Amino acid sequence: MNSRRDEDITQEVALPEDVRPKRSAMTLHVIKGPRAGEVLTVDRGDAVLGRGDDADLRIEDPSLSRTHVRFERDGDTLTITDLDSLNGTLVEGTRLSGTKRLNSGDLLTLGNVLVRFAVQDPAELQVSRDLYEAAVRDRLTGLYNRGYFDDRIAAECAFVRRHQTSMAVLLIDLDFFKLVNDTHGHPVGDSVLKAAANKIKESLRAEDLAARYGGEEFVVLARGTDSGGAQVLGQRLRTRIALAQVPTANGPVKVTCSIGVAVMRKDLVYRNAGELIAAADSALYEAKASGRNQVIVNADSLRRSERLDGTYGLKGDDHGLPKKDN
Repeated sequence: MNSRRDEDITQEVALPEDVRPKRSAMTLHVIKGPRAGEVLTVDRGDAVLGRGDDADLRIEDPSLSRTHVRFERDGDTLTITDLDSLNGTLVEGTRLSGTKRLNSGDLLTLGNVLVRFAVQDPAELQVSRDLYEAAVRDRLTGLYNRGYFDDRIAAECAFVRRHQTSMAVLLIDLDFFKLVNDTHGHPVGDSVLKAAANKIKESLRAEDLAARYGGEEFVVLARGTDSGGAQVLGQRLRTRIALAQVPTANGPVKVTCSIGVAVMRKDLVYRNAGELIAAADSALYEAKASGRNQVIVNADSLRRSERLDGTYGLKGDDHGLPKKDN
């Protein structure tokens, strides 16, 4: 029997690089406001938070100034300075004047936005981010969910009004999707939904946003896009979805889609996001009623020069695909 003690024969080993202690993360958890639940990190010496395009940490809320506060990091210390913001900044309910060192757990009030500061280790930060992603993503398709989209479009409408720019909303509905489920079963239907979602993701720019709107319906928000650009995007989406195939024992399954488009711009400002969505939904209804597998732009969203022979959109056979589903 070996009489040597375990500690006498234990060998020292070097920890792999990925499990060695790393410096703490300075995090800002959005509690109230656009993208509530999101975790922002201050991972540089200084960072400006605001609603402006040039802000390092951007929260798109109209109650924030374009450059609202500055954070400065020195090791494990973080300070905050208000940048003469219109609505001011509160730290733990006290109005901020000058520069203040933050303590982990401090609640920051920035206009109508509430943010909780915390010092976390990298593992805790990853858990926080994973929880946020799980909360805002549709589990089946990986696209954003309806709740996230509703929050985001409200902020984007405010952005369009402030900056006199444009934004397009595209509602996408898979044609005869119930027939897919009834004929091939729900697992195949789920595969069709995932295939369509992947084609949507492949077709978008980094600044665009796609969400599962409900059932077999998707929605895309295209920032800085006018009605002409929205028609091009709609046709790209329609074509790629029609070319997607899901293999089954009885052969490949594929679907077409109908798309309704509405555009908000400086000369056509809807009162709220609900009106904009309703305009896109009206165009989608027209696309479904007039044969499916086509893109229809809401008539109000088109300038006079863009109206196409009395039909507000491009028909389904412009890319060599059938105008109607078979």
